[in-house]
Amino acid sequence: MKRTLEIGALCEPISKQLAGMLLDEDAYQLDRDNDAITRCNLMGYMPDSTTERARKRLLKKTQAAARRFAEAYNARKANT
Repeated sequence: MKRTLEIGALCEPISKQLAGMLLDEDAYQLDRDNDAITRCNLMGYMPDSTTERARKRLLKKTQAAARRFAEAYNARKANT
């Protein structure tokens, strides 16, 4: 199943966009990371090019977190 993810200042939190697809601790950390990247960019601490690279890294971490959830879900499902 393909999902889209919007990352940026006016977007819903990652945890809300991917509800039910992330472990709670991963969702919390990804939201905090996304907020930090956005805040640093809006305050002028990070130029747009650095922000773009940071968001690409955040996307990779989000994909890894979704895989971890899927693996945990499938393992739990196999044990029942």
